Amino acid sequence: MWIETEGEGPPLVLLHGWAMHGGIFRPLSDRLREHFTLYRVDLPGHGHSPVRDGALDATSTLEHLFASLPAAPWLGWSLGGLLAMHAAARRPDRVTHLIALCASPRFVRAA
Repeated sequence: MWIETEGEGPPLVLLHGWAMHGGIFRPLSDRLREHFTLYRVDLPGHGHSPVRDGALDATSTLEHLFASLPAAPWLGWSLGGLLAMHAAARRPDRVTHLIALCASPRFVRAA
């Protein structure tokens, strides 16, 4: 999974929404990189990250992120917010704070 890192200071993870990529956060990154080490993630099937094993699986995506990123606040936008909420509920030791931007805990109603 593609993770672009820049800046100095405490870590901050940035997760984009559906049909976007980590570059969507560049304007925000311009202001934050002086204060934080930013981790801009391209989720599977977006930007520089291919779909692994032919499926978009939230569980394996989160496991990969937990293994690749330091414990940090996570900012998630839309789909990224949904993943960040699930990550925070599952591993509060890895997601120290949660910032949900235009996010919902799920995209579809349960059947």
